[in-house]
Amino acid sequence: MENSLNIPKFPNTNARVALAKRLNLPYHDNMQDWEYEVADAVHIDDFLNAYDLNDITEAERFLLIEMLFQSFEEVNDLEKDFRWHRTLSLVENKLDLHTQTVLYWANGVESFEDSWRITPFIRKLRDQYHLQRIDI
Repeated sequence: MENSLNIPKFPNTNARVALAKRLNLPYHDNMQDWEYEVADAVHIDDFLNAYDLNDITEAERFLLIEMLFQSFEEVNDLEKDFRWHRTLSLVENKLDLHTQTVLYWANGVESFEDSWRITPFIRKLRDQYHLQRIDI
């Protein structure tokens, strides 16, 4: 799969506010990395359900994957968690939207010991689709 739309994407305030309201999560302007601050393994099912809604924007989906990745950092056995595999499938199905996120969490070539818990899985995805950063 070609990552033809590998254009840098950034969280935006409108998407953050919309998700905070939809998911009943805290939000205020001083939350610098809101999607990481509100991420929590107890919300994984809510995040997955929101991702599937018809009226959700691509900007919200972008944030939800960031939130899911951060939330799964708290899960001990990713290999056995069907929600993790579902999340990877969602990313794979919208790879153009999530390429930047995959590249970030793949953590370059850092050792797994110096990376996130999810990094080995994300690197497999990155390598399977030959994803690489495009400087524009």
